[in-house]
Amino acid sequence: MGSQALSQTLKNRLEALGAASDSERLRLALNGADIAVFDWDVADDTIQWDCAEKVLKAHLVAQRLETGQGFRTWIGPNACERLIEWLRELWPTQPNFTLEFEAMSLTEREWFELRAVRVAGPGGSAERVTGVLRAVTEQKNTLARLSYSRLLR
Repeated sequence: MGSQALSQTLKNRLEALGAASDSERLRLALNGADIAVFDWDVADDTIQWDCAEKVLKAHLVAQRLETGQGFRTWIGPNACERLIEWLRELWPTQPNFTLEFEAMSLTEREWFELRAVRVAGPGGSAERVTGVLRAVTEQKNTLARLSYSRLLR
């Protein structure tokens, strides 16, 4: 494809993106960044996901992750304990939360980063948790290689 045709294709895509709704643009951006979005209703223990197919492709647990109980099992005991402590706080001084955890798929271990905000109900307890999830395995592996190479010096 020539540079003129490539330029026209890019122009057409940008025009289509400009005409897209805000939610479509957000979904495209999340997919491009490999980020999944979740909204957890703590009272009925249901989790709604957007853009999770790409982020969780190796984790055949989609139905399991539709509930908070399933999600807590998936993230493992150490991360689960931290998450539960954060959820149990009444009127936390810091409603934002970041959690890294390692999860097993059928074929490999993968690291994830969860960033969320906790929305308190009338009594101060967690009513809803909304946030993003992204795979950070490559970053963890790079950091481990750099740390190892420093030890060898």
